[in-house]
Amino acid sequence: MSVTHISHVETAKKHASLESLVRIANVLGVTVDHLLSGNQTNDQAEYLTDLARIIEGCTSYEKQIIYEIALATKKSLLENKWLQRKDSTVIKA
Repeated sequence: MSVTHISHVETAKKHASLESLVRIANVLGVTVDHLLSGNQTNDQAEYLTDLARIIEGCTSYEKQIIYEIALATKKSLLENKWLQRKDSTVIKA
């Protein structure tokens, strides 16, 4: 695949074929599902696997600290929504 073709896919100027998606996923070492997950707007399971990997091997105490940091971060984000850009962009793999 040419750099131009990949650029057009990334910027949604062209649609990737299933074969292209599989080839891109193989080169990046990820699943096709991972490539497409950024396009789902209401995915309840988004980041669950990533979060599970973060706490993997942690002690109960470490998990509690990570949990409390996440709660404080969420609270801060909710209280400071005005700081967030209205048109947030998604970084694509």
